This record gives sequence, structure tokens and C-alpha cells, in this order.
Amino acid sequence: MAAWANIAAARPTAERSPATNVRFDRIARVQARMREERMVAIVVMNHDDFRWLFGTERSQPRAIIPVEGAVDLVAFSGEEPELTAALDDDRVRVFRSVGGQIHEVVDRLREIAEEHGPALGADPPRVGMQMWFETPAFLVDRFRQVNPKLELVSSDPVMDPLRGIKDEGELALMAEAQRIAHQVIAAAHHI
Repeated sequence: MAAWANIAAARPTAERSPATNVRFDRIARVQARMREERMVAIVVMNHDDFRWLFGTERSQPRAIIPVEGAVDLVAFSGEEPELTAALDDDRVRVFRSVGGQIHEVVDRLREIAEEHGPALGADPPRVGMQMWFETPAFLVDRFRQVNPKLELVSSDPVMDPLRGIKDEGELALMAEAQRIAHQVIAAAHHI
């Protein structure tokens, strides 16, 4: 069995899913940038991109965003009840070990590459991943070992330009953080 919850990638009637706070508008923009960068998928394993796309925090954020179609949330068995309830969906498929996760993700990425790689003209098919300090190096190495027919590339050319543009909600949060920081600094002067 696979290890993810499947989420519709685009909903024309809503920008967010009320149950999960999934930002379908952002996912659609990511998928458009992926086509421009000729990436068949992005594997999200970092907190900042996961939170930006799904509006929630997970201890180990994992998702697969294909260039077209539904997004896959990867989950450990302990997260299954929470995800199933939040998504109101019985399509949460769970793995029991890191080895199981890798196997299921590899199979899914191969499916995506076979379906979308030729149309993008990417040979080998390209999969993006943020490769900064937060991404576990052993997973990056293991990914390359078990996916010799896929090219692992940085997801930065897709994610960075999109995340650099702030919406009104993000700007309001940044202004509030600035206001609080100013109060803290002002109070520190009196200590």
C-alpha cells in the first residue's frame, strides 16, 4: 500500500480547503512554475515550504507535488487518524518504516515521471527538492541511490520566486511580528 493522502491539486471554487487549510492557489502556481522549469515533481520535506502550501505544521513534513494532478501527503502510521479526519478522506495510505516510505515515494515518483516526463522534454525526468540544512542528507543520498533514472535538482527555482511574493495575510503577520519585536526591544531598554 502507498504512504500518502491524496489531495485534489486544483479547486476552481476555493483557494483553500477549509478542513486542512491547503492553499490550492499556491499549489497551482507551483505546478505552473514546475512546467517552466521542466520538473515532473517536487518532494517537499522542509517545514517552510510545507507550511506555505498546506497551512499546517507537521513534525516530519512530507509531500509530493506532481507537475499536474493531485498532491500526495506522506504520513507515518501514527498520523493516519489525524490526516484521515482532517481530510475527511479514506485514501490515507500509511507506511511503517523509513524503508517503506522510500519504497512508496519511489514508486509514486516513477509513475509521475512516466506520465509527465516525455511531455516536458526532461530526459532524465527532473524532481525538485529543497536541499538546504533542514533536509535530511541521508534521504537525499538514498533518493539518488534508488532513483538512478531521475535527476534530483533544487526546488529553489520554483519555490523561491513564489514564496518571495507575500499576500495580504503574510504581510499582516510580518507587520505584527515587527510590532511585537519593537515592543520587546523597547522593554529591554528599561531593564
